[in-house]
Amino acid sequence: MLLLEQGKVEIGSGESKGTPSSPAPEHYDAEANRPGVLPRPSVAQQTIVRLFSVMNIPPENLLIGIEMSDAIAEQLGKFEKAVRRCRLDLSGEAVHNIRVHCRRLIARLVLIEMAIPATNLHATKKPLKQLLKILGGLRDVQVQKAALSAELARQPEVGGLWIELGQREQELIRSSSRLVSEFKMGKLRRRLMIIQAELKNPAAHLAAKSVLGDSIIRATHEAFDEVVLRTRAISSDDVSTVHRVRIAFKRFRYMVESLPETVGRLSNAKLSALDGYQQAMGSIQDVQVLLDFLTTFSDLHPEVAWSLASFKNTLQERRRQLAREFMTCADKVHSFWPLQSTLQER
Repeated sequence: MLLLEQGKVEIGSGESKGTPSSPAPEHYDAEANRPGVLPRPSVAQQTIVRLFSVMNIPPENLLIGIEMSDAIAEQLGKFEKAVRRCRLDLSGEAVHNIRVHCRRLIARLVLIEMAIPATNLHATKKPLKQLLKILGGLRDVQVQKAALSAELARQPEVGGLWIELGQREQELIRSSSRLVSEFKMGKLRRRLMIIQAELKNPAAHLAAKSVLGDSIIRATHEAFDEVVLRTRAISSDDVSTVHRVRIAFKRFRYMVESLPETVGRLSNAKLSALDGYQQAMGSIQDVQVLLDFLTTFSDLHPEVAWSLASFKNTLQERRRQLAREFMTCADKVHSFWPLQSTLQER
């Protein structure tokens, strides 16, 4: 049974529940705090459902559109909650949380855009990407500061670095706070409501929806192919090659997590493996970012550069070790896709 525009329609049968003489089904209107009436599907919607059946188009493709619409609504709710928190607190945990939910919302939009080319979601994604970029700088500083906090007891000479990062963190918190406070959530919500309505309306983008499941798989496969291509170019002597894989892999991972249930879902074990693979690359990048900051700081303060030489050597060795460890498991990426070999057992 499939809900189309909140009216109950059985896919393939073309028959709506209820006739013109029968009362419309009731549902509970949470906003009005009272029972309401579900509108019946329009004649056009019922016609499209019958057309899918006559043309032997898998009815699951209609269900996929509805699932994608519901997924956007769910993720938007989580993102809004994260934004409200960051308007009160830009701690490391809060910043990490909002960036994760922002990425997941973008991933759902990317999946829609790739599966239904007629949808142009550039304007919808733009403010989300801007927020992600601005908060990315703050997140990097907070990660570096936390790493230095663990080193202070063993290497007091990094205290100057820690103080510098603390000052930079406060500057970024002030600028990021303004951006988060001014983020136009209402405008984003309205744009997403239009997208959700189109996904639930079987008459919208009919040609694309007729092959929606296959298009989603193909789009995800293309993202995976890019990961594999970059993985082949990895060099332990050049950590930037690992970072390029990380960027492509994050895109692939969030797309996989966004797949509608009708298309297929990875098992929890596979999702955990994806997270571990990404974290391994992230650890290398964290060390590299800290090294870059140390180098810049030493150039600006040559009088203390000599005292930081030992810590710099420690970071370089840690980077080499992490890169070697990742190289031994880089080929595990091939176990994450294709979907049919990793579908969760039902």
